[in-house]
Amino acid sequence: LQAIQLNSEDSKFYVPLGKVYESTGELDKALAQYKNAVVNGNPEGFNSIGRVYIQQSKFDLAETLLRAGLQRVKNDPQIEYQLHRNLGWALLAQNNYPEAEKELKQAIAIDDRITEEQIGGGMAYCFLADTFTEQEKISEAQPYPHQRSLFLYHGENHQIFGDENHQPSHQIPL
Repeated sequence: LQAIQLNSEDSKFYVPLGKVYESTGELDKALAQYKNAVVNGNPEGFNSIGRVYIQQSKFDLAETLLRAGLQRVKNDPQIEYQLHRNLGWALLAQNNYPEAEKELKQAIAIDDRITEEQIGGGMAYCFLADTFTEQEKISEAQPYPHQRSLFLYHGENHQIFGDENHQPSHQIPL
């Protein structure tokens, strides 16, 4: 908080503070910090707000913010991956399977180019598995042989979402 008070124009502090609030369940405070980051054009702020809105079942709002974040992200493959992954998740929750599939495949392509470890790096595969399952296209998992067991596990035995309305049953790691 002190860093923000000293330099309120520097958006690099808003997202980490928002993540602290989000991790303690203080979503209103988290959203306020993420919105400050968005005002300063920070793509990670767009991603973070979108993720919270998905968890709150505000899928249309999440989609809008995630698309805006994608328009602003430059030279940051991890944030670009997260934006595509979360946009795919929001579209899946809206039953827009073709668009979800497109965004999730884009996330996976970006993830394959990221060499360092990242939190939530494999989640696009899980959401894509659900997208294929919803479209009855399980055989489409074949282009991802290294993830085959993940697709089958998620496609047949586990739902990312808690009910038939695709309400999120767990959080994506911050």
